[in-house]
Amino acid sequence: MAHPYEMVTSLLGGFTTPSSIIATLPTDPTVVSPWIAFLHRDEHLDEFTQRNAFLSHLIDGNPSSESYALLARLVQLHSDHAAAMGKKWRGEDNVALFGSDFVQRIAPYLASRFHEEGSVSLLRALLRPNRPRNEVAADTMHSLILLPLSTSHPTALAEVVLQSVVWTVMQITAGDKEEVDMKRETAALGKLQDLREVIEIIAKYCVECFRGDDDDDEEGNRIVKAFEGVHHVAAYALESQLETLLDEDASCILDKFNSNDDKEKNESNQDTVNGISMDTEEVVELPPLYESLTAGPLNLSPSQLVETLDTIHDKLSITESERWDERLAALVDLERILASSSLEGESRSVFIEKLRKMAVPEQFADLRSQ
Repeated sequence: MAHPYEMVTSLLGGFTTPSSIIATLPTDPTVVSPWIAFLHRDEHLDEFTQRNAFLSHLIDGNPSSESYALLARLVQLHSDHAAAMGKKWRGEDNVALFGSDFVQRIAPYLASRFHEEGSVSLLRALLRPNRPRNEVAADTMHSLILLPLSTSHPTALAEVVLQSVVWTVMQITAGDKEEVDMKRETAALGKLQDLREVIEIIAKYCVECFRGDDDDDEEGNRIVKAFEGVHHVAAYALESQLETLLDEDASCILDKFNSNDDKEKNESNQDTVNGISMDTEEVVELPPLYESLTAGPLNLSPSQLVETLDTIHDKLSITESERWDERLAALVDLERILASSSLEGESRSVFIEKLRKMAVPEQFADLRSQ
C-alpha cells in the first residue's frame, strides 16, 4: 500500500484521484497506520507542509463532490482515532485539523453544493458525536452552515441533523433501562435546544408542505421520517420541543408518527405471512445453514439498528449450553441485517464497530455452530 506522502504528492501532481486515496484509508482507527500518523502528528516539517497543501487542494484548489467525500472520510478517521485513544489522546497529538477555520473554509461550498453526496457526507461526519472537543466549533457550524442550509435545503439538512441527534442519544448505554431512558431524553432535549433555530425552520417548512391536505408531499414525508427517528429514542424531548416551537401546528407532524406506524403494519400484513414474502416475482434463497428459517432481511432505522445490535451482543455473550437457541437467533438476526438495506452511510460504521465487540468467534468454536 502506498504511503500517504506518495499518494498526496500524486494527487497534487494530478496523477491520481480522491477516490483512489479513499481506497487506501485504514478501516481500523485503533491502529496507528501511516495515514493516522499523517493526520495527527507534526514531527516532520515536510509532512506538515504537505498535509496543509493536501487539505487546501481538496477544500479550495479543486473542490468537487469526490474531494469532499474524501474530506468526510478523513474527518471520520480523525474522529474515530481520537475516540479510540480515549485518555491516551495526548496534547501533542491533538492536531485541530477540522475545527473552526476548516468550517469557515468549507461553508461556501456546502451552501451552494449541498445537493451533492460529498457535501452531505462531510456535514454528517462533522456532526458525529465522537468529534474531538477542540474541533466541534458549534457556533461557527450553526451560523455559517446549519442556519443557511435550513432555509436553502431544509429536507436534506433535516435528515443529516436529526440523524446526528439520534447517534448522540444512542451513545448513552450505561445504567438500567429507566436510567438510560431518562439520560437519553435529557441529552436529546439539550441537543434539540442547541439546534432550536434550525429545528424551528425545518419544522415550519414541514408543516407548510402539508398545507391543503397534501399528505403525500415527498419532502414533507422525508422530514417526518427524520423526526420519527428521534421520536423512537426520545419521544418526550421531541414532542415538547415541537410543541414549544410550533404550538398547535406540532400535531401536523406528531400525528403522522402513529399513522406511519399503522400504515407500515398494514403493508407488512398484506405483503408477508409469518415473515415469508408473498411476492411471487422475487424468491429469496437463504444460505443452506438457514434454509429452514422463514425470516427475511431485517430493515431497521438507525436507532433500531443500534438497539438490535446491543441485543445481539448480549445474546452472543450467553455461555449456558441450554440457551444455545438464543445465540442461534442472534446469529440469524446478524445475517438478516447483512441481507437488508440498513447498512448505509453512518449505519455501516456503527455495525462494524459493534460487530468487533461481539463474541462471534466463540460461536464458531462451538461444534453446534458448524
